[in-house]
Amino acid sequence: RLQDSSASAKDLSLVKLVTTRLLCIVGSLSVTAASPAGSCRGSRLQDSSAFMRPCQSAITTFEGFFVLRSGRHQSACLRKLPLNCLPHRQGSSCFRPMNIFLFMSQVSNEKISHNFNMHVLPLDPMDRASMLAVSHCRALAFEGKEISARPNDLIASRFERLEILKARIGKGAECLLVQLQGPFPLQVLERLVKFDDLCSAEDKEAARTIFGKSDEEAARQWESTTAGRKLIIGAVDLSQHEFEMSSLARLQFGESSCYIADMAVHPAFHGLGVGDFLLKEAVKRAGEKYGTRVFLHVDEKNERAIRLYERNGFCQVANCEAARDFYQALQLDSSPSKNLFLCKGCL
Repeated sequence: RLQDSSASAKDLSLVKLVTTRLLCIVGSLSVTAASPAGSCRGSRLQDSSAFMRPCQSAITTFEGFFVLRSGRHQSACLRKLPLNCLPHRQGSSCFRPMNIFLFMSQVSNEKISHNFNMHVLPLDPMDRASMLAVSHCRALAFEGKEISARPNDLIASRFERLEILKARIGKGAECLLVQLQGPFPLQVLERLVKFDDLCSAEDKEAARTIFGKSDEEAARQWESTTAGRKLIIGAVDLSQHEFEMSSLARLQFGESSCYIADMAVHPAFHGLGVGDFLLKEAVKRAGEKYGTRVFLHVDEKNERAIRLYERNGFCQVANCEAARDFYQALQLDSSPSKNLFLCKGCL
């Protein structure tokens, strides 16, 4: 049922539960799962307390295969594990023996982005390819992955954001971009295959071989072919011209200050600490070029971004007359939801 994509949501949740508990029990890659169905005697219980510990794992699908990625293992390897120890329920076929592919990522409990070769660079306005890549990244980040299924909408959004970027640069803004440089670990391939704009035909073929056939040699070959490859996976704008739009904001906020706008990370790399890395570099650059205070607006419904900013020392600005005038000058009052005004470095 899992292989022919007819599994229900309940089936998938049961598989997630079983594989998570299995990984907690074995605690390592050396798994023996050869016992008959209905028994777990074949699994070596290395640490009984491991069963109660949370397991950092996630299950994704790729062309009919289940891939389990765990952050608890240091070495990267691929294992095809026959789960013959899954228990049967009377009258149910949900737990028939099946093959599941375990992909143990090359990470420890640290942020996965620490294994990436990432750099924050200023965008060259004369580099049209990079300008388009930044605009494309923002279109996907702000409109959602679903827009990629609507090519016309994606193209329109990309060029709209390209014009906004050009206008900001024309007023003195600086765009910082996050560039991912090869060689890439296998975690990158796992994410690339979900996005056609990043994934080449060679990447898709490599993924079929690596994840479909558990071919470790193919995994090493793919990693070697990515040496020198570069991907733009995030960007943010730094500027001061926004404060000129409001006399009250210029007097109260504009001195020794910088405004951050359109911070975005490509959806393929969400949850890996890329935004945290970019924000820290942006604040550092703002301090060197503009001053000690950094301001930004964020949608109050974007809880993930709010947590990121608060974690990096941003706090909400008091609702004073200057803040309200600045809000209107930026035309944020016309947006569907309210935006919070945050600052780092304010007294």
